[in-house]
Amino acid sequence: MKNAHIHYSFLLINFNIYRFLTQANIPHSNQLRQYYKQHLEGSLQNCIKENLCNQKTSKQIYDYLKLNN
Repeated sequence: MKNAHIHYSFLLINFNIYRFLTQANIPHSNQLRQYYKQHLEGSLQNCIKENLCNQKTSKQIYDYLKLNN
């Protein structure tokens, strides 16, 4: 249970940082945004694979990633 909470928390932290970077007008943030996108994609795949997050959360994150390539 503790491990699941850590993975889910990591997913949400990565998502919020990535969302901030895509919405903020920060010069030269492309590399940082790509770094968090890669970690977010990995966290999302792990969360889905391990059945750690609900479908609504994973769909929202997936849709956001798809819209903000």
